[in-house]
Amino acid sequence: MSSSSNSLNPSTLTPPSKPFATSLTSSLKCFRLETSPMNISDPSRITTIATITGTVTSLAPLQNIEEIKGNLTIRNTNIVDFTINLAISKIDGNLRILENSSLKDLNSFNELVEVNDIYIEDIKGYLKGFDKLEKVNTIDLKRLGMSLDAFQNLKFIEKNLQMDKAGLVLSIFPAFNKVVYIKGSLIMEDYAHGVGLFSELKYVGNNLYIRRTGINEIEGFNKLESIGSLGGGNFEISESMELTVFTGFNNLERVYGHMIIKDNPELPSISGFRNLHKIDKTLSIQNNNALPALTGLERLTSVSGNLGIIGLTVSNNESLIDCSAICNLLANGGVYDEVRIVN
Repeated sequence: MSSSSNSLNPSTLTPPSKPFATSLTSSLKCFRLETSPMNISDPSRITTIATITGTVTSLAPLQNIEEIKGNLTIRNTNIVDFTINLAISKIDGNLRILENSSLKDLNSFNELVEVNDIYIEDIKGYLKGFDKLEKVNTIDLKRLGMSLDAFQNLKFIEKNLQMDKAGLVLSIFPAFNKVVYIKGSLIMEDYAHGVGLFSELKYVGNNLYIRRTGINEIEGFNKLESIGSLGGGNFEISESMELTVFTGFNNLERVYGHMIIKDNPELPSISGFRNLHKIDKTLSIQNNNALPALTGLERLTSVSGNLGIIGLTVSNNESLIDCSAICNLLANGGVYDEVRIVN
């Protein structure tokens, strides 16, 4: 983070009389306070943007802080174990935990009930906690380690949930099982391992992408009713090289954008889509070499196409011998643009 003209250097601060503030400035030598000074009238609150970086190995001086009036960034530190019990219940800005190359486990934010966005990267071990958090704008998780056990009581995501390069050991993780809606996009990509059941999820307001993953099974999303909105929203499952079990999405009725199922060489079935009725743009099923039938698409009645582009494409699925599931769709003129079926 670039420094501003009114940044405070801890070495120039006159230690205040409050015991906490003295402990903070003496124990965290690389704790920078930017934008506005600490409000020492209430030692349980920091009225500033807080960045912790450098040779810091412990967050003990934050232990009694309850509220941060700004962002909290913990970046490029020497912290190994981030499991200290913090009292922070409110962060008015964003929480960023980034580039901490030694960090193994994270489980410190169990009192947090309010924050805007959460960005977490490079956790080698276990990501737990956030037990009281029910609502957030965005969650962005990258390069996770052993497991994802956090966010088990989260219900509402106002913008996006994104997970990249999440090398999880468990194929199904317990996080996000109480999330009811995601108003933006849900993205799991770049060889992520593991997927949540998303047992209560009913609505994704924009895109849902599961692509370039090492996921073995998708059994959840069984309350999800729609993907996208009148402005669009695409659904894609692609390049998931190890996907061998697919029984999820049983209640999905409508995709407002394009639906793409491609390049999943071990995918044996798409039977989970048995309640899908309408795709507002195009449907593409390509390069799924183990897929023998289109069972699951029997109730699909409308593929609206995209102004002259091929509306329905089924191609290069080497094992496909049964397309009877889409006979009614084709017989009733349910595809409003060109149809291309080639094996």
